[in-house]
Amino acid sequence: MTSELTFDIGPISFYLHEREILFGALVMMECISLRNEGAVIVLEVRLNVNALAGTLDDIMNEMSRSIANTAEKCFCASSRSRIRSRSSRDCRG
Repeated sequence: MTSELTFDIGPISFYLHEREILFGALVMMECISLRNEGAVIVLEVRLNVNALAGTLDDIMNEMSRSIANTAEKCFCASSRSRIRSRSSRDCRG
Protein backbone atom coordinates (compact mmCIF):
# COMPACT_ATOMS: atom_id res chain seq x y z
CA MET A 1 0.00 0.00 0.00
CA THR A 2 1.49 3.31 -1.00
CA SER A 3 -0.05 6.71 -0.66
CA GLU A 4 0.81 10.26 0.24
CA LEU A 5 -0.88 9.41 3.58
CA THR A 6 1.58 6.62 4.46
CA PHE A 7 5.30 6.28 5.18
CA ASP A 8 7.29 3.11 4.45
CA ILE A 9 9.36 2.06 7.49
CA GLY A 10 10.42 -1.29 6.04
CA PRO A 11 14.12 -0.35 5.80
CA ILE A 12 14.30 0.38 9.55
CA SER A 13 11.92 -2.34 10.72
CA PHE A 14 13.01 -5.13 13.06
CA TYR A 15 11.07 -7.52 10.80
CA LEU A 16 12.96 -7.00 7.54
CA HIS A 17 11.03 -9.79 5.77
CA GLU A 18 7.74 -7.88 6.30
CA ARG A 19 6.49 -4.68 4.70
CA GLU A 20 5.58 -2.07 7.29
CA ILE A 21 4.03 1.34 6.84
CA LEU A 22 2.88 4.11 9.15
CA PHE A 23 -0.34 6.00 8.62
CA GLY A 24 -0.51 9.75 9.11
CA ALA A 25 -2.56 11.37 11.84
CA LEU A 26 -6.37 11.22 11.42
CA VAL A 27 -6.13 8.73 8.53
CA MET A 28 -9.06 6.33 8.26
CA MET A 29 -9.55 3.27 6.07
CA GLU A 30 -12.77 2.97 4.10
CA CYS A 31 -13.61 -0.53 2.87
CA ILE A 32 -14.15 -0.55 -0.91
CA SER A 33 -14.56 -4.27 -1.52
CA LEU A 34 -14.26 -7.63 0.20
CA ARG A 35 -13.35 -10.98 -1.37
CA ASN A 36 -12.17 -14.45 -0.38
CA GLU A 37 -8.95 -15.87 -1.78
CA GLY A 38 -8.93 -19.38 -0.39
CA ALA A 39 -8.62 -19.14 3.39
CA VAL A 40 -7.74 -15.43 3.24
CA ILE A 41 -10.22 -12.56 3.32
CA VAL A 42 -8.92 -9.64 1.23
CA LEU A 43 -10.13 -6.11 1.90
CA GLU A 44 -9.60 -3.36 -0.61
CA VAL A 45 -9.49 -0.06 1.25
CA ARG A 46 -9.23 3.62 0.44
CA LEU A 47 -7.39 5.97 2.79
CA ASN A 48 -9.21 9.12 3.84
CA VAL A 49 -8.38 11.96 6.18
CA ASN A 50 -11.12 12.84 8.65
CA ALA A 51 -11.53 16.52 7.80
CA LEU A 52 -14.29 16.97 10.39
CA ALA A 53 -12.17 15.83 13.33
CA GLY A 54 -10.14 19.01 13.63
CA THR A 55 -6.51 18.99 14.65
CA LEU A 56 -4.79 16.42 16.83
CA ASP A 57 -4.73 19.04 19.59
CA ASP A 58 -8.52 19.38 19.32
CA ILE A 59 -8.96 15.61 19.56
CA MET A 60 -6.56 15.29 22.51
CA ASN A 61 -8.30 18.15 24.34
CA GLU A 62 -11.69 16.52 23.80
CA MET A 63 -10.37 13.18 25.03
CA SER A 64 -8.91 14.88 28.13
CA ARG A 65 -12.25 16.57 28.87
CA SER A 66 -14.07 13.27 28.41
CA ILE A 67 -11.70 11.43 30.75
CA ALA A 68 -11.94 14.22 33.34
CA ASN A 69 -15.76 14.14 33.18
CA THR A 70 -15.79 10.35 33.56
CA ALA A 71 -13.40 10.52 36.52
CA GLU A 72 -15.56 13.21 38.15
CA LYS A 73 -18.68 11.08 37.74
CA CYS A 74 -16.91 8.03 39.18
CA PHE A 75 -15.64 10.08 42.13
CA CYS A 76 -19.10 11.48 42.80
CA ALA A 77 -20.76 8.07 42.52
CA SER A 78 -18.28 6.50 44.94
CA SER A 79 -18.62 9.45 47.33
CA ARG A 80 -22.41 9.10 47.36
CA SER A 81 -22.25 5.37 47.97
CA ARG A 82 -19.72 5.70 50.83
CA ILE A 83 -20.91 8.85 52.51
CA ARG A 84 -24.58 9.67 52.48
CA SER A 85 -23.96 13.22 53.65
CA ARG A 86 -23.32 16.16 51.32
CA SER A 87 -19.68 16.15 50.19
CA SER A 88 -17.50 19.16 49.57
CA ARG A 89 -17.88 18.67 45.79
CA ASP A 90 -21.06 19.28 43.88
CA CYS A 91 -21.99 15.79 42.67
CA ARG A 92 -25.55 16.29 41.58
CA GLY A 93 -24.74 15.95 37.82
